[in-house]
Amino acid sequence: MLGLDGGALLPYLRAYRHRVANHVQVAVGWLELGDALKAREALDALRRRLAAEARLAAGVPAPLAGLILGLALEAEEQGIEVDLSVDGMMPGPVTAAAVAAACEAVVQGWARLQSALSGAGVRPEERRLIVRWTRDGVTLEAPAAGLPPVTVPLDRPAVDEPGE
Repeated sequence: MLGLDGGALLPYLRAYRHRVANHVQVAVGWLELGDALKAREALDALRRRLAAEARLAAGVPAPLAGLILGLALEAEEQGIEVDLSVDGMMPGPVTAAAVAAACEAVVQGWARLQSALSGAGVRPEERRLIVRWTRDGVTLEAPAAGLPPVTVPLDRPAVDEPGE
């Protein structure tokens, strides 16, 4: 669909593993400094993020979930904080064409918002991308970018649609 195979996904998996290891290392550092509260906060933040990613993977078509997680890793490597939330699961089947269209729309919307966040005039603390998954699709939002949110609906066939 997007021309991704196992070899193309390997850099994303390495980046993911590296990001998790970094979060754990931060917690270890706080423990070494004697600040158990900060260590716990760091691990709680990691736990919340991993739980959101697991909900995304469980409730979203695999190609779209993988794309969103891969783009989130890429954004984080560029210093953009990514806030991922999952507010619902897919209620039913989705056609391959709908998933492909949603992936394409996410890539386009993501690129536009990411470009705006990387521009001059955006302070480092404002470099934040919000990704919300609901039962109906995904919304991408970058409050500091001054652009409207990008909403990508995920069309599903109607329950009583013949031939589905």
